[in-house]
Amino acid sequence: MIKFKKNSKKFNKFEIKNQIKKSNKNEISFVCNSFKFSYMAPEIHARMSYSGPVVDLFASAIILFIMFSGTPPFTKADPKDPYYRLFCTNKVDTFWAAHQKHKQTKDFFPENFRNLITNMLAFDPTKRLTIEQIREHPWFKGEVMTMDAIRKEFNKRKEVVDKELETQRIKKALEREKQKQKEKEKPQNFAYTGVRGFRSIGEEVSFFKGVYRFNLGFRANLQQLKRNSKRI
Repeated sequence: MIKFKKNSKKFNKFEIKNQIKKSNKNEISFVCNSFKFSYMAPEIHARMSYSGPVVDLFASAIILFIMFSGTPPFTKADPKDPYYRLFCTNKVDTFWAAHQKHKQTKDFFPENFRNLITNMLAFDPTKRLTIEQIREHPWFKGEVMTMDAIRKEFNKRKEVVDKELETQRIKKALEREKQKQKEKEKPQNFAYTGVRGFRSIGEEVSFFKGVYRFNLGFRANLQQLKRNSKRI
């Protein structure tokens, strides 16, 4: 979604706010003020002129990767990023191996999916797939789950999540009960002081020491007043 206002553009999806310096039919050159850096193409990070549709497809590839794997492919599409550097140096096999080792299944990323994402996230914009090529890609044209299959799969996942949440709830409840039991089993060492309630013996001793010192001071002052009155 794009909103136009005077000489600025706002891309609501990726929160872009840019001042356009110059533009033509295919390229845009601007100073980037605010952007979701994780979705930016490398040419934007390099502050180079770029093609709008090309960088949109780059961001779409990142979203697709996140939806498929549950994690982003890299932090930033920059040659300095340890993961995206593998695209820049033609070491995409290492990139996929690094992401694969965090997955439970051996072949989590199908070959067609790897090929699609690799070509959509290429460092060179001219080597990335166009929207027409993406639509003709084997992964894009592959089998799609039916709505019933999707519902069953998500219900299955929900059961797993609900079970885990219930386990955590019970665990926290047991921990609270244990803490309460420990509090009850602590030795009670209190002395009753009337309407003020209970104080520990240490507090009681400190209190009476203060009263004793006050009485000594009061008596000394009283004796001094008596001596002074006799002199007068």
